[in-house]
Amino acid sequence: MNEIAWVIACLILSLPAGFKQTANSKETSPLLNIPGARATETYAAWEGSEGKSVHVFWWDPSPPRDGGPIVAEREWDETVAGETARVIETKMFFGQPQRVLVTHLHPKGCRGVGMVYAQGMSQEEFSRVLAKIQLKKK
Repeated sequence: MNEIAWVIACLILSLPAGFKQTANSKETSPLLNIPGARATETYAAWEGSEGKSVHVFWWDPSPPRDGGPIVAEREWDETVAGETARVIETKMFFGQPQRVLVTHLHPKGCRGVGMVYAQGMSQEEFSRVLAKIQLKKK
């Protein structure tokens, strides 16, 4: 399978050929409940065939706000960039009824935290994407 590598913050993300980047943004916002503190949010999204998409958020130092309620359908552990990460299959995400596969990342050696989620992918497809995530060498 041919893959394309993308870099977002300190992560290198490899996606199957055919995925095209559809969003790329960066914004700075005040951190809630910490006067004067700010967070940077970097976001990127890619779409493939058959309604499949992958979304990545990176927050430095942490998310500036709550994204809304999440309701888990099931959970399991995966190895992402050499660390154990909890993956959740949702029935509600960002406060909306929707099925996504999502994981939060707190990699050692990177400032900030990340979230990777996929829509329209099977557990096996998402696991392959997560298994190929690497940390960018400084």
